[in-house]
Amino acid sequence: MKYLGYSELTKRIYILPASKKAAKVDITEDIKELMAFFKKDTFSILSDQITALQSSLKEKDQEIEKIKMQRESYKSQAEHFSDDLEELKAENERLKAERDSQSKHGIV
Repeated sequence: MKYLGYSELTKRIYILPASKKAAKVDITEDIKELMAFFKKDTFSILSDQITALQSSLKEKDQEIEKIKMQRESYKSQAEHFSDDLEELKAENERLKAERDSQSKHGIV
């Protein structure tokens, strides 16, 4: 079956031959050709869209992994900061207690 361009097929469908019998046969064949044309084109379009979506998903997955790694790094930094802050608070309390002890014994 020879594939015609879209415009040629639409012309052939809308410009009917003189005989009704001939018109029915020509239109049926033209419709089949038109459907085959669109099926091929639709498959190509869908295939391209799927390829683009796969590429986009791969990029998004990589971006998510990067963000997860950054989150883990920030989480680790926050935990270390929290530990350091607790140590500083404990040292501050120890120094306050030592100062209070010295002031009670008259050592200033």
